Amino acid sequence: CVGTCFLAYRPTAVQSSLLSQFSVQSFGMTAVVDESLSGVTTLPSPSTTHRLLRDIYSEPVDSLNADAVSLFNDYIREVLLYGKQMIKKAQAASDKDPSSVLFRLYSLASLLMFGHMSEAKALYQALPSVPQPDASNKRTAANRIHLLLSVIRCWIENERELALEAIIEYLRVFPRDLWAVKRGQVFAFTLGKKSVQLQLSTTALEHNPDSHFLLGMHAFALEENGLFEEAERYGRKAVSISRNDPWAQHAVCHVMYAQGRLQEGIEWMEPFSDTWDQCCSFLYTHNWWHVALFYLDLDDVEVARRLFDDHVWNRDQTNPEDQLNALGLLVRLHIRDIDDKARFKAVAERVCTSSAWHLDLLLDSLIGFILSCLSHAALPEFLKSCEEKVEADGSELLSTIWLPTVRAMVAYGKGDYQETLSCFIQTNPTTDLCRIGGSEEQRDVFWEVQLDSLLQCGEFASAKEILMQRIHDRPQVPFIQRQMTLASQ
Repeated sequence: CVGTCFLAYRPTAVQSSLLSQFSVQSFGMTAVVDESLSGVTTLPSPSTTHRLLRDIYSEPVDSLNADAVSLFNDYIREVLLYGKQMIKKAQAASDKDPSSVLFRLYSLASLLMFGHMSEAKALYQALPSVPQPDASNKRTAANRIHLLLSVIRCWIENERELALEAIIEYLRVFPRDLWAVKRGQVFAFTLGKKSVQLQLSTTALEHNPDSHFLLGMHAFALEENGLFEEAERYGRKAVSISRNDPWAQHAVCHVMYAQGRLQEGIEWMEPFSDTWDQCCSFLYTHNWWHVALFYLDLDDVEVARRLFDDHVWNRDQTNPEDQLNALGLLVRLHIRDIDDKARFKAVAERVCTSSAWHLDLLLDSLIGFILSCLSHAALPEFLKSCEEKVEADGSELLSTIWLPTVRAMVAYGKGDYQETLSCFIQTNPTTDLCRIGGSEEQRDVFWEVQLDSLLQCGEFASAKEILMQRIHDRPQVPFIQRQMTLASQ
């Protein structure tokens, strides 16, 4: 989820030991003075009376401007809330103190979160020279800039593994920065490194035990690692601290879906839907996508379709994460023999050009399906582009997992079920496909495609074996029960 997909995206109840350092008005907090920092050469030469400031998590910043630090704190909160104004708020902090290299880097990062690569690269190239930090004191604003710059450099170069390593190194020095914890979890999520997601939030809890934002992040990491009871407990605790935490709501929703608690999931999510209006396009559409899946699994197709039209596909149709939500729902409708060609065509219109390709590995596989299902003229070019990407990259992930998955989904879109199974033989949905990103729930569509293909090919014994586990995990899902009835004939 960028994840989900590959993009990213809180502080209120701050650690009690820090509370005395803040003056809180709504979330407009006065900056914490750091008397131990001085002489950072990226700052205007401060006099001996100048004192650098700290942000809401008491991490050092390269600014003497308390108003700019307050705006920066607003930006961090906006990120953790998945708010609509992330880019705008990051820019506001940077504009308030143009001398701050740190604020400029976070503004650059906000552009990267939303895929604005050309603007981010221009800002990156215009950065001033950054001095080497003082090795004798790592917890300085200068060192924070230096470490964050390493993260951004890897991010811009699309070196996901190196970006994750860089943010882990950053967090060793600045462990209270929840923006960085969130970004690290997103990097790990897109790489299928579930244990790293959990490790990051577990470590961060030592420094921010009362932050509902972090509790929600931890809940999602627990759920992705199959620790459902603990995940639900942390998620509910986060929401009890602040009802306005869409990510924590989302984590509990994941648990309920994984356990087949469909009606309970609807009753959990829908009362919170008023809090999603503040969210960026991704989380707004994604939380509604979850609600639609609950209804779909309860066989209420018409409600699922209405939610698609009213919420899942009515925000930013150019956003890859919105496209991922829409396609994930449409594939499931297709599996259930629901003819939705008009909706298919509407989404295909947004993903049929090369500018929409190879932004996210999971998304690519669903694009292959929809272009194939519609016999779209762009399909040959898309497949050629995928093959060229594998050849240029040379990685085992792309050649042995991603490309076979794309080909499987293309075959499924054509109704070639035997070829679908032949392509999927090369991958394991549980251990392999997590490496192309997405949550367990998002990737569950691959299990559904394989099961439908097995049933279509009359391979009932193989289908039944998979269905027995699915019924064990989610015993109250009517669609799975019908599949088992078919496989048992």
